[in-house]
Amino acid sequence: AVEAYKNDHPEVFWLKSYYEYENYDYETGIWLAYTMSGDKLVTAKKEFNTAVDTISQSVPYGTECEREEYIHNYIINNCDYDEEAAENDDVQDNENDAYGALVDGKAVCEGYARAFQLLCNKANIDCVLLSGTADSDNHAWNGVKIGGDWYQIDVTWNDTDGENNYAENDYFNLTDDLMFKDHKLSYKYSE
Repeated sequence: AVEAYKNDHPEVFWLKSYYEYENYDYETGIWLAYTMSGDKLVTAKKEFNTAVDTISQSVPYGTECEREEYIHNYIINNCDYDEEAAENDDVQDNENDAYGALVDGKAVCEGYARAFQLLCNKANIDCVLLSGTADSDNHAWNGVKIGGDWYQIDVTWNDTDGENNYAENDYFNLTDDLMFKDHKLSYKYSE
């Protein structure tokens, strides 16, 4: 339930994936872990909400695909892949969440995917977080509903890290068959 909540609410960037629980007679207690709290969290929420509002207001009116492409390109142009965090198993900062991608300007795949999901949903585009493996590593990407059909998109793999002056679109709105050539969806996701 905690993981499902976090996956449906990328705006709750301070909630860690780690939690503990214990059963008491007929009740279950859950202890949540946070990346920050107190004044630091209050300040971070303000920064995050300002960034999300500013970006959302810049999304042009147009078709779902045009809005989706704008959001995709915005993230690619304003976020760098955090190589150091990717090589470390411990979450250090906000590399796995939308805050990392939209405020800090650096994230790993989960941060890219959560930022994309949040901005698409703000732009009235149905978008969900997907996770599994790619190249035998844990990986996160998105499912997005465009024109009534669901597609898969991997904003992280489309980010060329500045090697080109344009966004690669090799992983933009792929069918399940095409995406599953090198991405394997976690068993947690159904058809």
